[in-house]
Amino acid sequence: MIYWLTHPAPKAGTEPKKILVMGYCGLGDMIFLFPMFRALRRRFPGAHIAVLANPDSPSAELAAGNPEINQILQYPCTTAGQIERRQFNALLDKEGYDAVVASASNPIRHFLSGLHKIPWRLGHCRRMTVPWSIATIPELIRDLWHVYIWQEEIFRRLFFNRRVWLNIQTDRAHDIDKCLRLIEPLGIAMAQENRNPIIVINEAAACFADNFLKQNNLQNKRVLAMSLGISKGMPYKQWGVDNFARLATEICKRCDMELLLLGSADEENFAQELTSSTGLDVVNVIGRTNVHEMAALLKKCSLFIGNDTGPAKLAMAVNTPTAMIWGPSDRYGGGAWNDKHLVIHNNAPCSPCLLSGMMLVGKNILNHVNCGHHQCLTTLSSEFAFEKIIGWIEKSKIFSEGVRNRSILEEKGEAGRS
Repeated sequence: MIYWLTHPAPKAGTEPKKILVMGYCGLGDMIFLFPMFRALRRRFPGAHIAVLANPDSPSAELAAGNPEINQILQYPCTTAGQIERRQFNALLDKEGYDAVVASASNPIRHFLSGLHKIPWRLGHCRRMTVPWSIATIPELIRDLWHVYIWQEEIFRRLFFNRRVWLNIQTDRAHDIDKCLRLIEPLGIAMAQENRNPIIVINEAAACFADNFLKQNNLQNKRVLAMSLGISKGMPYKQWGVDNFARLATEICKRCDMELLLLGSADEENFAQELTSSTGLDVVNVIGRTNVHEMAALLKKCSLFIGNDTGPAKLAMAVNTPTAMIWGPSDRYGGGAWNDKHLVIHNNAPCSPCLLSGMMLVGKNILNHVNCGHHQCLTTLSSEFAFEKIIGWIEKSKIFSEGVRNRSILEEKGEAGRS
């Protein structure tokens, strides 16, 4: 700690030659870092750019396919023991990086002894208030999640010498822009950068997608891709599978589409539930693609619908029109970064209650833990989502031939009156 406080700032006029970006995050957060990688490469074409990635996430695999990145480091942060952690930090120290960049979604407290000698230390710090009274301190202590968040924030404020501040109450910038802000101290003007993530589809993944579509008779057809699950440990972001089933039935009928389900292997039960309740001819590739193959398939699809998850961000990154269902999580920071995509929410007054990775807490403040109703998702009906999506499709002219005039619900209504 004394070293961080007394170590001088980088000398004026010096430029980093070896840059470490903390990418220990989920798939969506990694995608939001891609414009920053491109900006770093443009500004420092000869620099060595390394990424510290999470081996338990497809984000590491996605980063490995980014041509702007020279090196991928992987470390099992949540399962590593003390000896393994010390060894990895010794490796980081030995690498001799002269700049480290860490967004708010990336923890740094586990790597302090390996990063402490780096002269350029750039990272997000959150402007936080203490909303708890003395009487609630025991409750706070029992809530380890909040303890870790505060512990992380204290270390970040001491560690970084180029801090970029986030106000979780008022900051409505997209996470892409928040990440680009991080590298402004290196002489990179955020306003001059292309903020759209670009995913390079490799030849093997493109061949896989072409062959898969041909084998399943999906070539030259409108394909609706859906991902039904959510990230592990985040059930509060889950819109019901029954809602997705009704929505898929409506969209496929109205827009003359075929349904493709994709996602991780642990979402297979969702696929079975949807298939049994819709009667649609569902093509299921859940758990049978790597992240590059998924990207290639998504690029071939006409439309994607899903929760706030990595596949939705991947679909947007390959320029597939994407509609995302939002509840408690941060639709400002993690939603659509241009007007080609659709954010669906029901304007619940307490949503979002998660901003910049932080749950809003305090006296009389509702969040997904204490609200008791979860109305941001439970009252968001499939009919509401259907009307939003159809209106968006027609306004954006996503399908040049247009859509059919009547939905299944309207046909059922006529049948009931006859």
